Amino acid sequence: MADPKLWWDGLPLVTKSLFGGIFAVTLAANFGILPPMKLVLDFDLVWRRFEIWRLFTCVLFYGKLGFPFLTWLYFLYSYSLRLEQEHFSRRTADYIYAMLIVWVIMLVIGYVF
Repeated sequence: MADPKLWWDGLPLVTKSLFGGIFAVTLAANFGILPPMKLVLDFDLVWRRFEIWRLFTCVLFYGKLGFPFLTWLYFLYSYSLRLEQEHFSRRTADYIYAMLIVWVIMLVIGYVF
C-alpha cells in the first residue's frame, strides 16, 4: 500500500463513496468552507423550511477533526470494506439498500428521541 492512488482505486464503490464523502464534508466543515450548523440534523428546519439536505449531510458530518474522527474513519473503512467484499460480494445494490435501511432507521430514532 505504498501508493495512495492504487489504494483508492482498489476500494469498492460504496466504501469509497462513504469514506470520501465523510472525509470531504467533515474537512470542509472544519476548515470553514461549509457552516457546521447547516449540516446537522434539525427536524424543525427540515419540516418548516424544507432544508432536506440535512437528512443527508447528517450522515456525512462527524464533528471536529482529531483522533476520534480518524479512529471512526478506520472502523468505517475496515467494516464497510469487509462487508462489501465478503457478505455483499458482487451485490452492490443489496449493500446500498441495506445502508439505506439503516439510514432511515437512524433518522426515525433521531426523530423520536
